[in-house]
Amino acid sequence: SVSSMPFPDAAFDCVTAVETYYFWPDIAADLAEVRRVMKTNGQLVIIAGMYLGSKFDKRNRKLVRIGGLRCFSVQEFEETLQDAGFHNVAVTVEPRKGWMCVIAESGPADNAKE
Repeated sequence: SVSSMPFPDAAFDCVTAVETYYFWPDIAADLAEVRRVMKTNGQLVIIAGMYLGSKFDKRNRKLVRIGGLRCFSVQEFEETLQDAGFHNVAVTVEPRKGWMCVIAESGPADNAKE
């Protein structure tokens, strides 16, 4: 689970999440857990087939409402990652397909062991 990963602090240079953030139970706490296992200035890559504000917004909002999925707009992704201590956040969208890719760097964690 992203909420409690069985890895030591500062273990990874890169963490990827493909089509999963929709199901994370507590995005702020889960991003803190991701940062914990990342080395300073490591990269987080999130790839998602839906985001709020895309041309598929009606479908996406229905999935959020009925399916209980989490879905963010580009601005919400940027703000949430920055609030979690990530920097150099870049969100790229593919408007025709409604996809997005988020890349962010982990900042130095209080408990980083490198």
